[in-house]
Amino acid sequence: MAHTTREELLEKLRVAGELTTGELAIQESTEEIMVVQKKAINLFVPAGEPTDYSPLVTPELVSQMETIGREVVTGDRYKHTKSGGEYEIVGVGLNVVSGEPTVAYRELSHTPAITWLRTHSGEDGWTVPTEISGVPAPRFTKIEA
Repeated sequence: MAHTTREELLEKLRVAGELTTGELAIQESTEEIMVVQKKAINLFVPAGEPTDYSPLVTPELVSQMETIGREVVTGDRYKHTKSGGEYEIVGVGLNVVSGEPTVAYRELSHTPAITWLRTHSGEDGWTVPTEISGVPAPRFTKIEA
């Protein structure tokens, strides 16, 4: 996939915002615009898709999200190992397209900030190590307050 510029991503968010109400985020791996549906847990839904995904919210899923939420805490700040960018956790939830637990995080180094979505433990996930010069390294490092 060709890398989209920041300006192009902001334009996609602006256009989606005119068509959709709600908080918007960008899926890291696909650059798809997603809308945050706040239910018992956050659901990340493709923009323009009005379907109600409430039936997906089972007690087991809520429990799984609570467990992840204790590990990746809303408001905590992290540094991206490769880019050096700093991000704040917005929350965790379910990406209804992939069915995977997903971390929502907002960049702190740009205005306006973009909220990104990344699977928790899938390919290129939040908890999956990356490589720097062939050496495994954590993808994100928590910034202690």
